[in-house]
Amino acid sequence: MDSPDLSRLRILKGIFKDGNTLVSMDTFLDKLSEKSLISVSQEVMLKKETYSKQIDETFYILFQKNPRPTYESVEKILIEMGREDIIAKLQDNSKNPVQALKEHCDKNGWKVEYFDVNESGPAHEKKYLMKVAVNTVYQPDEPSKSKKDAKAAAASLCLKNFGLM
Repeated sequence: MDSPDLSRLRILKGIFKDGNTLVSMDTFLDKLSEKSLISVSQEVMLKKETYSKQIDETFYILFQKNPRPTYESVEKILIEMGREDIIAKLQDNSKNPVQALKEHCDKNGWKVEYFDVNESGPAHEKKYLMKVAVNTVYQPDEPSKSKKDAKAAAASLCLKNFGLM
């Protein structure tokens, strides 16, 4: 399972790739290089790429680093760039997936329903699988250790399919 900071970096990559959020990648790359999160040679190479590839390759590099200090540095860079809007989107996306899905569906007037699919294993090691229905059904492949985790896994899968995670 990802650390919270690695998860935030993954969500941040999705925000960068969202067509509604354009980022000055030249400035972002300059600041990453200044903070030694990427090398100067990586910065030069990345600046030659298309916008989408810059994002993919930059986050590939960032994912290889220690998540906590990397995320903290990236957050500071966004503040320096005056991109509090991105930080706000990140905080919205960092919510509990069940709550995030509920808010998204409420906003769009969609009905959300969760269903128990399976409960297995001995009493001391139960596994649960749930699915969620929002216009279509989303069911994770793997069971979870609690009903709460199973519900969150189903909501996360749904949010990923909506491009919100």
